[in-house]
Amino acid sequence: MIGSNLTCSSCHSTTKEAVEFSFNVEEWSRLRDFTNSYLSLKNTINSYTSQLDNVLSEESTYREYASRIQNLNVNVSLLHKRTALLRDSIQTLNFKINSINKEKSDEEQEKMFLTSKIENFVNIEENLIIDRRQLKRLQNEIIFRRRFLLRELNQIFFPKGRESRPALKKNCFCLKFDLIRRLHLPNVAACFGHNASELCAATSFVVHLLNCISFILSHPLKHFIFFNGSRSSLQTRFKLESFDLFTSTSTKIINNRDNFDFALYLLCEIIVQLRSDCYIRTSELDRPIYLLNELIASFIGIHR
Repeated sequence: MIGSNLTCSSCHSTTKEAVEFSFNVEEWSRLRDFTNSYLSLKNTINSYTSQLDNVLSEESTYREYASRIQNLNVNVSLLHKRTALLRDSIQTLNFKINSINKEKSDEEQEKMFLTSKIENFVNIEENLIIDRRQLKRLQNEIIFRRRFLLRELNQIFFPKGRESRPALKKNCFCLKFDLIRRLHLPNVAACFGHNASELCAATSFVVHLLNCISFILSHPLKHFIFFNGSRSSLQTRFKLESFDLFTSTSTKIINNRDNFDFALYLLCEIIVQLRSDCYIRTSELDRPIYLLNELIASFIGIHR
């Protein structure tokens, strides 16, 4: 194109004159090829430059994204740690909740158990109250029956009125004339000189009355006594020594007075011990009939 412009200008300046060129066609072709190569290379460079700019732009974007991703990874790691801490806290709280629930369940079970025990105790108490009332009623019945039986014994062994007169004529000098079933039994020291048959019979009545009182009160006596009519006997509880509370003749009483007196003394011991167990004080220790009469009178409410 340059050569064309020059040719045209030369044609206008010099009409029909021959123009001398500084290059030839070959050089012009080479210049044209070089120019075309340059332009092609420039376009290629521009294309690469554009691509490089795009790559650089993408790299910047990538770095920004990588930085964001790294920040997000850090945040995710922190969140993972916080999640682990929260998971541990939740697990701990679950353990505490389970423990509280277990304690609550145990408390409920214990409460139910205590409630059932209280209900059981209430039922037992109600039953005991009912049983106590029944036992109290039975106790009162037993007391009334005992008092009735003791009153009957008092009327049998210590009658009043005409039946209280002595069965035999008084032949002794006793100032205190104690009778049981209208028979006289003196104190231990005054036994000598009394009718033997009357002594044995009165002593047997005392033995019989003591056995009846012991049976009614369900109370053991200090010594064993055995009622056998006018041939009753006594046996000590510890040494098991036996003593007769009877005799057939007055002569035998004189010969065995010591044994008979000792047997009467043991009989008085039984009565005194029975009175002591019933919280009754005894002053005259050797009057068995008087002591028995006073004991029964206290049981049935008769004041002497």
